[in-house]
Amino acid sequence: MTELVEQTKIGASNSQKTEYLIYYFFGALEALLAFRLIFKLAGASLNSGFVRMIYGLTGIFCGSCGVCHRCLGNSETSAHLIG
Repeated sequence: MTELVEQTKIGASNSQKTEYLIYYFFGALEALLAFRLIFKLAGASLNSGFVRMIYGLTGIFCGSCGVCHRCLGNSETSAHLIG
């Protein structure tokens, strides 16, 4: 009696690996944007290297749509949006 045992592939397929990379990228981006929001609300000093790094990494994502600059900008811009 000979038993044939099929070997199953253990691991992720290429599409699953791509999916994991996309989830990882957007998860990391979400964490960085959350840090940026917390630092903005807390009024963190730009003299801190960590805060400067977070602002530098996330500035490209906030600047592309202009929402951060309009809503967090000067009072003249905010007054323009309200009135």
